[in-house]
Amino acid sequence: MSPDLSTALHFHGLHMKEEPYQDGQVAATQCTLPPYQNQTYEFVAREPGTHYWHLHSSLQRTDGAAGPLIINDPQDPLKDKYEEEEILFLVDWYHTSGLERRVGLDSVPFVWVGNPGVFLINGKGPIASDNVACNNEYGTKTYKFIEGKTYRLRIINGASLVAMNFAIGGHNLTIVEADGTIVNPVTVPNLDISPGQRYSVLLKAGSAGTYEMSTTMRARPPKETIQGLATVIIGDDANENVIKPIHPEWNNYEAPYGNTFEKTITTQTVPEDVKTKVLDAKPDLSYVVLGTQNARSSDGKLRWAVNNITQQFEKVPIITHVYNVAKKQGRWGNDTDLGGTYFDLPTEPGFSWNYTFEHNATNYPPGSKDVSNSGIPVIKAVKGQLIQIVLQNLRALNSVPELHSWHLHGHYFWQVGQGFGNYNPKIHDKDFNLVNPVRRDTLTIWPISWVAIRFIADNPGVWGFHCHMSSHLVMGMGIQIVTSPDMLPPPPDAATSCFANSLASAAEDVPTTSGGISNW
Repeated sequence: MSPDLSTALHFHGLHMKEEPYQDGQVAATQCTLPPYQNQTYEFVAREPGTHYWHLHSSLQRTDGAAGPLIINDPQDPLKDKYEEEEILFLVDWYHTSGLERRVGLDSVPFVWVGNPGVFLINGKGPIASDNVACNNEYGTKTYKFIEGKTYRLRIINGASLVAMNFAIGGHNLTIVEADGTIVNPVTVPNLDISPGQRYSVLLKAGSAGTYEMSTTMRARPPKETIQGLATVIIGDDANENVIKPIHPEWNNYEAPYGNTFEKTITTQTVPEDVKTKVLDAKPDLSYVVLGTQNARSSDGKLRWAVNNITQQFEKVPIITHVYNVAKKQGRWGNDTDLGGTYFDLPTEPGFSWNYTFEHNATNYPPGSKDVSNSGIPVIKAVKGQLIQIVLQNLRALNSVPELHSWHLHGHYFWQVGQGFGNYNPKIHDKDFNLVNPVRRDTLTIWPISWVAIRFIADNPGVWGFHCHMSSHLVMGMGIQIVTSPDMLPPPPDAATSCFANSLASAAEDVPTTSGGISNW
């Protein structure tokens, strides 16, 4: 990453309760941190489990600015289930910089980022080189396991675009954790994991031999074979007969994959107050959210929109603006007028459509012929309100059925339902899992499908809810949950002084918590 770019740091999976200015979402909870300056994030690590950190500005995390973040629980119910653990950080690596790819996304005509050059596992992967030293240092990694021993593999998809399927030849994986939540054990031969998601799986090392650990692409047509590769050796010596895993085809979403897989992941212990306040309660706020893709009328740029609003930030961070509005008006409510380029997120799309229809650019859904609204789509919540959001997937403008992974800042949500095709509350709500749905913070919407979530807005602040595929996010696919900013302490310099010290030179080395102009 270039040292002359401004940035911010996000801790994916941590809710920052009572510390809303530490979330690291550029232009939402802080200004960007200018070049040659520093910022200290201070927070309590409250959420145990498998998480990660990454930069949260433009496409910067795609250049390698990300890594695991494990918060250990002294009372971890899994601690007696395994003997050793390994952290496996999966990424899709591009041979062009994030800045180059961002220019293409903002160009007219549009230039897509394309598929990554290689998949990496803990920073290593297959490379085309005859140099032995180069291969030893940067090529595939080898893991040595002991026969009969049980390992906890903490698998993190830190990719910028690609959902992956992970597997180890000759071995099953037992899922025991999803995004920090202990789940009922589910044993699978391979694991689908989308960008931003984390799983812990238990693996019992089999008989002595050599096994391939690999990742493959899901829901995107690979123009060439792209795999992440590593080697697992059980016993003393490697064997030339490498046992390889079986992966699903990139577009196989039928059982046991896709929505069928999602339904098998359930929370092991659901607190009683969640049953009464979330699962058995009627939502205070309810939304059906449709992501569409089209050209923005003002400049012709290809954008993603949510209920026909493409997210584009202002120069003043959202948290500072809403704090000032609430303070000036002396109140906060669902009807508070935020002014500027803030839009109340419509409770449903502006049109009905058969979302499974194989359309194209000439017969794209009526009512979304262009993206007419650019600004900040918000859900205004009062602390304690129950929110239900149904995300409906639609084909992209070129008719390709996309997969999206959506991440919610500041909260866990309960994934109460999912299915293929058009969401219909009269048909599908009765089939919601209101007993033990999975609690997590990052979900997968499979192509031409829908997902329903519920959560209590119990964390005052500004919390992004967005597609975690970096290119989709910078193209506008996201919203903001604004909860009771009247309860916040005054914003610090990092969220107010966006132009202070922004021209400091490297030689001055000015320590500050200020930021610069946002490039989100």
